Amino acid sequence: MDIRTKNPALPYCVRKKPYPKVPINMTSINITAENIYPMVKKGGSYRPSDCQPRMRVGIIVPYRNRLHNLGIFLNNIHPFLMAQKLDYQIFVIEQNGVELFNKGRLYNAGFKEMIKFNTFHCAIFHDLDLLPLDENIMYSCPTLPRHMCATVNDTDIKKDHNISYQFKSLFGGVVAMTIEQYQRANGFSNLYFGWGGEDNDMFWRLRASGYPVVRYQPSVGVYYVMPHLREPANPFRHHLLSGAVERYKDDGLSNLEYSVLFTNFYHLCTHIVVDINPRNDSVTELNLKWGKTYHKLFTF
Repeated sequence: MDIRTKNPALPYCVRKKPYPKVPINMTSINITAENIYPMVKKGGSYRPSDCQPRMRVGIIVPYRNRLHNLGIFLNNIHPFLMAQKLDYQIFVIEQNGVELFNKGRLYNAGFKEMIKFNTFHCAIFHDLDLLPLDENIMYSCPTLPRHMCATVNDTDIKKDHNISYQFKSLFGGVVAMTIEQYQRANGFSNLYFGWGGEDNDMFWRLRASGYPVVRYQPSVGVYYVMPHLREPANPFRHHLLSGAVERYKDDGLSNLEYSVLFTNFYHLCTHIVVDINPRNDSVTELNLKWGKTYHKLFTF
């Protein structure tokens, strides 16, 4: 993935070792401010001037009603990514309306909008409330899809301890896929309104697409999880998961319906507000329809 087009005489970017642990800055900044991180370009993009990155990375962040955490996230992720000498852009995809949060639809809409802006080689799908704690977590795409968040340091769950998320079928929190891998898996499922299910669903659709998942070791892929309120659980998630493999070619990027309400090119991010249910479909009817069609066609 050679993107040396602006100045091919420059050497490839190389990071210096050792990689330190990353301190967390809990200051929430104004996402519209233009005097913070002046090396970042409008729309939340950055490219090092002293070397040539090997790939262009898009960071897709689903969002709704967490402005304080968004300010903390941007204040931490920009210096982290710049230290890795990346060519990147951050896309914050906001769900409009009052329906239950649907992270899969937001990821799919964000991906479709992202590839309209530039030629990206790698997409990082990133929960807003997670901050990396180790510089060895590389925000790039290896040969296979990578699960980056192996462990969370969550004092609200278990004080002063890390919680390992090395579950067999989990592929969430922060994950990396090439453009081709994401398209071949047909993106995330569109059916998981509320908390839970879409991350496991993605694991199985990647596997059905011929992609095993690679993971960071728990000692490396450590993230801090910011305090936040969890969405209500999706009561249909287990029902839907039982048909994940059989359903994946029909449910995802290929049948996504959404509309862009507006786009803001802030200094620290590209902010895109979307309606992910423009036909006002009943969430319950959607889950029952798809669950009934594909239920128990796949056994875990």
